Amino acid sequence: MHFRPLLPLVTLLLPVVVNKCQPSADHKGSVPKIGIRLAVLILVVVVPWRLGYLECKVSTGYFLPNLGDVITGARLLTTHPDLLQNGDSNFLMTTHTPLDAAISSLYSDEDELQAARFVHARTTEDEAVYIGLQDHSRVFANHIRTYWILGRRIGVKHYLLEPGMTTEDPVQKIMIQDIQKNNVNWIILVENLAGDKDFQKLGYSGSSRQDLFIRDAFEVIRVFGKYSVLHRRGV
Repeated sequence: MHFRPLLPLVTLLLPVVVNKCQPSADHKGSVPKIGIRLAVLILVVVVPWRLGYLECKVSTGYFLPNLGDVITGARLLTTHPDLLQNGDSNFLMTTHTPLDAAISSLYSDEDELQAARFVHARTTEDEAVYIGLQDHSRVFANHIRTYWILGRRIGVKHYLLEPGMTTEDPVQKIMIQDIQKNNVNWIILVENLAGDKDFQKLGYSGSSRQDLFIRDAFEVIRVFGKYSVLHRRGV
């Protein structure tokens, strides 16, 4: 029997199985943590290895996790167990800087962290924020990781900016309505990526509705490298 497809399922069941072997009250909580760490370790090492994903390049040109990334992930599990307990957002928004080598290998953009921390310190978990681009009429790709590490509500439905979608006037009109409806007072704008040769050659430019709205309703408070933090005027 070919057992490779069963590896992810077995991995997901591991914490449950280990949890059934719960020790005495003196050690309460220790086994589930071990089970979770073992499961993550198998997910990032054993499963990719058995499925032949380590150090291989797929036809799309994107690299799947290589051995160096796997080793970094394993090191994080042993040196930073609080990442599993508290999540990336709580950890990254409260930890000291500069980050140590293991964490900075994953979150190497200090400007991104500084911008996120600036907004995090001035908002609550119930508040919605928007993270966009300096120019919404030309979108190659946007960096949604900042939402993850910031740990705040997403202020718009179309948070994944896409050319031909969020560059169009009807969609931008909906996004503006979302910003107003969700009482978004803080925005982080990132410099646009130049894109590949095909994107540059296309030279397409969509609607400027959203850029004009942001310019009128918000003002720049701080700039961290390519990240600009804006706050709603009059609030």
